[in-house]
Amino acid sequence: MRIKRIGIVGCGAIGAKIAQAIAAEFSNVARICSLYDIDSTKAHALSGKLKKRNLAAKSLGDLI
Repeated sequence: MRIKRIGIVGCGAIGAKIAQAIAAEFSNVARICSLYDIDSTKAHALSGKLKKRNLAAKSLGDLI
């Protein structure tokens, strides 16, 4: 089975919980590959919480 690549738009409370759940519970079938928020510091902070580098996309187009 192919691992699903997930991009999350919005890194506030809901987006962060979804990203953490995917990383913790579904890592065998899904992988967070990109994060985007209009406030780039939120995307960078969530990337750090997930212990991943360079997940923060510079624009929505980059995420897509």
